[in-house]
Amino acid sequence: MFRLYSKRGFTLIELLVVIAIIAVLIALLLPAVQQARESARRTQCRNNLKQLGLALHNYEGSFKRLPPGGVMQQSHPNPITAAWAGSELEDGDDSNWGPGWMVQLLPQFDEMPRFNAWNFRGTLANQTATIALNRIPSLLCPSAPNVQKPHAYQITAFKENYAANMGAAQGLDYFFWETSLKERGPMNVAHEWGCKFTDVTDGLSNTVVCSEILPHDDSANPDLDVRGAWIYGFGTSFGVSYPNITPLGAVTPNSKLYKDRVPSSSACGNVVSNCVKDESNWSMTGARSLHTGGVQILMLDGSVRFANDNINTAVWHNVMTIMGGETIPDF
Repeated sequence: MFRLYSKRGFTLIELLVVIAIIAVLIALLLPAVQQARESARRTQCRNNLKQLGLALHNYEGSFKRLPPGGVMQQSHPNPITAAWAGSELEDGDDSNWGPGWMVQLLPQFDEMPRFNAWNFRGTLANQTATIALNRIPSLLCPSAPNVQKPHAYQITAFKENYAANMGAAQGLDYFFWETSLKERGPMNVAHEWGCKFTDVTDGLSNTVVCSEILPHDDSANPDLDVRGAWIYGFGTSFGVSYPNITPLGAVTPNSKLYKDRVPSSSACGNVVSNCVKDESNWSMTGARSLHTGGVQILMLDGSVRFANDNINTAVWHNVMTIMGGETIPDF
């Protein structure tokens, strides 16, 4: 006589319990995985800034001063043999603008062919159409938005995530920069100027030279949001003081007190973009990132620090100047 034995399976309740336990474990592990990924992205971003600092030091070692924030056409000397010492703004017409400071650093990023192809006696519109289409990987922070649409005013250029410090003054105001020595930053666009290390009386370790910024895709055609467009001086510079904002230096990292100024309202359709249309003040950009709690900043000595969103406004103002004479506390 044979006995039939049936295999007992899971009951519905047991299956639901198992699924619930798996869901709880996933809920517990997912934040840790995301945190680990962001930590890796933040580390990569930090390494990018260190590489940028090395490039700036190599440039300063060759030319005894930092590159200018931007230059006008026909005003720059041979960039291989001489550095630009600075002059007043020759013409306010933006059609006369030549390369920004990152173009001067192309040889430091193994981009000598592209550097040699640049016409330093011409405007941006005079350049080869494809010269700025290729991205420079070490200038992209993996935590930032993946911007796909290039800036397309005068010349098409992809966007990156780092910008030069224009100082604590209103960086786009030539007269204010000229009369406010204690507010100057390491590089400036309006004055076509880059400082010497000997100019930095506040100390290289106490002075910010670069910060993260957040470029975004502009749905307008052509894309007019210049933030991050690496060949433009105005696109790769940031400030901490804008008109009608008090106290001076109040635009702290990721500040919502003041929105970035761009010439196209279609670029400002989301909260993260944090900008407003202002055709009179192109690319007045603040230090911003998607890192939790603040932004990473490059100091003139080559070190990288993390500036918290709630940093004291006076301290943030003071680390932007090269000769303010302030005592900088730990931050």
